[in-house]
Amino acid sequence: MEGSNLAGVVFGWAANVIAATLLEFVGLGGIFILFAVILYWLEKRTFALLSQVFGFKAVIYSTGWIGTSAHELGHALMCLVFGHRITKLSLFRPDFDSGVMGSVNHSYNAKNLYQLVGNFFIGVAPLITGSALLAGAVLLFFPDYRNVLAANIEIQPENGYEVADFLNNLWGPVAETFGVVFDPRNFTTWEFWVFLYVAISISSHLAPSGKDMEGVWIGLGAALVPVLAINGIAVAAGWDFVTELVGLFRFVGAVAGFFAVAVFFSSLGYLMSYLVSAIWYWLKYQTVLTPW
Repeated sequence: MEGSNLAGVVFGWAANVIAATLLEFVGLGGIFILFAVILYWLEKRTFALLSQVFGFKAVIYSTGWIGTSAHELGHALMCLVFGHRITKLSLFRPDFDSGVMGSVNHSYNAKNLYQLVGNFFIGVAPLITGSALLAGAVLLFFPDYRNVLAANIEIQPENGYEVADFLNNLWGPVAETFGVVFDPRNFTTWEFWVFLYVAISISSHLAPSGKDMEGVWIGLGAALVPVLAINGIAVAAGWDFVTELVGLFRFVGAVAGFFAVAVFFSSLGYLMSYLVSAIWYWLKYQTVLTPW
């Protein structure tokens, strides 16, 4: 009987540890990967449209010189945070043969767990730094945006947490950013048009490349063991992981909301690229350009 009770305790402990770890990886890592995939698709379609109609140079001269620099700078900054050695840095150096517009080569100690886990954050760095740059750009051109930032930084729920809170935090920054930026009074100002160009340029180049994603999986894999160990200790100590993680998802919703802002501007860039390309394509070939 005692052995049966012990087995039940161990099984319950293991189940809670695994459940907590899955929630953490899906809730945190999954958010980054989901938005990375969406941005990757938008980026590839935008580049394909412009390249098909105007040539690869159109991508470079339209948005690449700003967006690529911001993308590679994000990788470089995160390399410094996680102690990786940058062996080569090209913020903007287009290669017309390969289509690569910039790169950050880095090395690390494969026996250093911190540096191994850092591969995840280095891989998704453009999404993090790019979203921060977008928020900073809105704040620079539209100072009232500070009220939006303040409202979405608060993460402590007042009356418990519900799924609706996550959705509100996800949609809130998008709706409020839209309201601040696309106020009809802004359309007659030069700040609006400069911001719009900068925002589309940055957001169109946030998606991690295929090579970046290799590092993402390496980092996630390296994080699995220490996260399991920490969760094992926490659950054994009586940690109520469900309550804590649900509260954490409210914060994740706020962060994801700013990722969604990047998706919004990337989608806008895709739409504008298609309209310009479709009009030119029709005038030249008398044929409708397929958007997909």
